[in-house]
Amino acid sequence: MTTLHAPHSGGDVYGLIAKAMSGQFSPPQQHNPGWLIPEDICRIIKRAMAFKKQDRYPSVDAMIRDIDDFLEGCWTDHEKKIFNPGEILMHEGDAGDEAYMIVRGRVQVFRATGGPRVVLGVLKEGDIVGEMALIVNDTRSASVEALEQTEVAVLNKQIFSQNLKKLPRFIEKIVQSLAARLIATNTKINPHLTGDASFFVLQQLRLIYKDRLQDTAEPTRLAAGSIVDEIAENLGIAGHLVTEALQKAARMNLITFDENVLSVPDMNELARFIRFGIPLYKMSVSDHSGGNDETNRAENQTRHE
Repeated sequence: MTTLHAPHSGGDVYGLIAKAMSGQFSPPQQHNPGWLIPEDICRIIKRAMAFKKQDRYPSVDAMIRDIDDFLEGCWTDHEKKIFNPGEILMHEGDAGDEAYMIVRGRVQVFRATGGPRVVLGVLKEGDIVGEMALIVNDTRSASVEALEQTEVAVLNKQIFSQNLKKLPRFIEKIVQSLAARLIATNTKINPHLTGDASFFVLQQLRLIYKDRLQDTAEPTRLAAGSIVDEIAENLGIAGHLVTEALQKAARMNLITFDENVLSVPDMNELARFIRFGIPLYKMSVSDHSGGNDETNRAENQTRHE
């Protein structure tokens, strides 16, 4: 049915029977290579025609499920891997030729080139990671770490290509075009994501407050949520990064900040810190409770200068 050829060939009926009894037949793609029969269909045919009974489908229903999976675009007989918590699935900068679909568990995608780790996202069951390796010959743009025991199904270029061929040809062109644009975008990650953005957050806060004060010296209490959203939009970074920076500033008593209200007790003090202060990521809670004299002296000296 798939090749328009009989599975067995020979000079006479006895030769045909001998080949059938010994399970000798040519793979479907060899009978009619010009038809480009999908590999999964060839696999189904070869299993259905296996010489030994234990190698064939155990039932008609099992064969139907396999055919339905092919028609629905599922990939079968794939290799699986298991990663323990903290184990790296792929390293930024490494060459790669396979992607993973997460069967169970969670992973964290991050970048850490020459600086602190920047978390780009968390993926869970059903998500695919490393898919760019299937489309372009390039190095990994990020690292991936298992947050818990994670099982993945391996998707290689051969499987991807086979499934892509089931779609109209223009879909392949669209996928390649999107991949090229995504690669170009990956090289232009917001610089505020690759380091401590606290000073930029406080600068934005000062500008917002300056606009809200309107020539009054009285402290102004603003809705914390709207301030976080406004600063995040202005800087082009995630809201949780803004919240973390504001929480650090609150621990230094530069501002008061909770989930509802944000206030700046002394705008001049905030302005001095922005101009002369030291990076917030170096300041822990203990540094501002009198526990680190060296840091306090450095801060006082910097402000004095």
